[in-house]
Amino acid sequence: MQHIIRGFFILLFCFSSLWSVERPKVLTLQEAFHISATQDNQGVMIDVKLGEGIYLYDDKIKLIISSPKIIDITSFVERPKAQIYHDTLTQRHSFTLFVPNLLLENEIKKEPFTLKLSYQGCSELGICYQPMTNEFHFNTNTPLNKTALSEQDAIAAQLMQGNVFWVLLSFFGFGLLLSLTPCIFPMIPILSSIIVSQPSLKNER
Repeated sequence: MQHIIRGFFILLFCFSSLWSVERPKVLTLQEAFHISATQDNQGVMIDVKLGEGIYLYDDKIKLIISSPKIIDITSFVERPKAQIYHDTLTQRHSFTLFVPNLLLENEIKKEPFTLKLSYQGCSELGICYQPMTNEFHFNTNTPLNKTALSEQDAIAAQLMQGNVFWVLLSFFGFGLLLSLTPCIFPMIPILSSIIVSQPSLKNER
């Protein structure tokens, strides 16, 4: 009887140990695939970040301009060399797709456009996800960079846009303010040249 009881507790301990072992987590779509896009003066970068144990089928990766017209640009955009996994070509690490502005301008000029990235991935746990598509919309393929102006440039720009009366008033006001600082000397030629260049002042002479 003691042997039976001892065997029962041994089996119970074994089953409890199995249940306590942490099972691999199945990632959600958001955890498995994080796709984002950014744009600068060089082109568009699409970042493909894969979760732990996630890979993509290489032949399922498609990059298409879906508007203003449909153009498959997959073969024109480089990506890392595919790796064989389970006799299939795959992408097993995160990577970035770069679409240069030159390619965009050749295909769609300077119109607003949409890029569509299609892909399908699986988990090393043996679970495959459904085919996915991400779309990214852009207003233009030639974004403008805003250049930061210095204080002196900003003041000069404001004065150039004003009429003669406001230019004279601003000149007087800035003169009073600048007289309290050591920056007055660099500003004298700038403000003077702005006032002299006003057409209405020249006509009054």
